Amino acid sequence: MIFILISLLSTILINGPEQIFMATDIVKEIKHNVKDNNRKTYVLKIMKEAKSEIKAYQKNYEKNEKKVKKLLNKDLVSLNDIKIIVDENLVTRKKLQRYMVASRLLVQDSLTDNEWVLILEKSNTISAKKKKKQLKKHKKDVEKLKEFVIAFKDEINKTRATPTAKEKIISTFDAFIEDYKNQLKVAQELSFSKSKTLNNKYAPQAELIDIYTQQNNVRTQVRNSFYKLFEITQENTSEREWVQIRKELKTLFK
Repeated sequence: MIFILISLLSTILINGPEQIFMATDIVKEIKHNVKDNNRKTYVLKIMKEAKSEIKAYQKNYEKNEKKVKKLLNKDLVSLNDIKIIVDENLVTRKKLQRYMVASRLLVQDSLTDNEWVLILEKSNTISAKKKKKQLKKHKKDVEKLKEFVIAFKDEINKTRATPTAKEKIISTFDAFIEDYKNQLKVAQELSFSKSKTLNNKYAPQAELIDIYTQQNNVRTQVRNSFYKLFEITQENTSEREWVQIRKELKTLFK
């Protein structure tokens, strides 16, 4: 069970952060719309360095994800070991978030008002093709989540846990899923087409930092719900059931 939770929701536990100035085709748009060569070179340099930082973070994230999956494949799983990896990554993510805010401020200060509007035009316009693609992905994610919810509850009901214990596990699971859905909702709002702060060329540092703070708070809630689900499921099932739940459910979303 825990393996598939990580596979399905790894971005909640470890991944991030949101690139608060990575608009659609931004490098291409900068090249096209910034006519002053000196400013263009300077801004593109910032973008290149930011991309390198994101790439390094992503590489570290993938390494951490493999560590977690390796832990969850063991018969004996320590929640504390998982927490250590997640917490270490949180420190790295917050460091990158601070870097992204600083980079965003440099970029917005280096562009004219007109250049800013032109560069963000694609990000603020959703084509019919893009809408269709987003809707398709959303439907797929919803179906995937439904399958997971049904499979998890089926596995819990197969255990020899008491009715009270089963109810406790499923209730905790439902709370976790609601927190997860809330995280998705918050993430959907973080787009240039919906966020006044992201669109604002003069967005102050405090408002940009607040975007990350909100994201981090939601992720923390989901992580805590996940930890609680881990503990309660482990406490209320036998060792064999605990192992079997994970082995059976980990095949769902390969």
